[in-house]
Amino acid sequence: MHTTKDNEACGNALFVGQYECKPGRKGGMYIPAEWRAVPGGGDLFAVRDKDEANAVCLFPEHEYERELRLSHGDGYLAEERDALSAAKRVHVDVRGRFRLPEEFAGLLGGHVALVGRVRTILACPFDESPCESEETLLESVLGELGE
Repeated sequence: MHTTKDNEACGNALFVGQYECKPGRKGGMYIPAEWRAVPGGGDLFAVRDKDEANAVCLFPEHEYERELRLSHGDGYLAEERDALSAAKRVHVDVRGRFRLPEEFAGLLGGHVALVGRVRTILACPFDESPCESEETLLESVLGELGE
């Protein structure tokens, strides 16, 4: 299951599925075509993932701004707030190509998995990618839609 759907009810992209990505010799990667129709489009924000040590979370701009606002409320650790504040803007061209800043690219190695996490994309080393069943992914999507 690989898809992006524009969910008009909550105005969010739904990133579902997993893709293999091998960075080019200059470190360039690409967003799969199915994920390029992101509402609001444009650049992504790269943040060190809070759950996976060698991973980067990629936020569409509207999701990054939403998460940043939420991080100032209860339930967020100072480390999570700091990670969000240290995010780097990543330009995505019209063909979906992008290059992560060096401090993030160094975490991933030469074989990368892009994993849809409903509202964000997790970039992690391919051999460490979390494989979720379609049932688990569906539950995540439905949970996000219920917010």
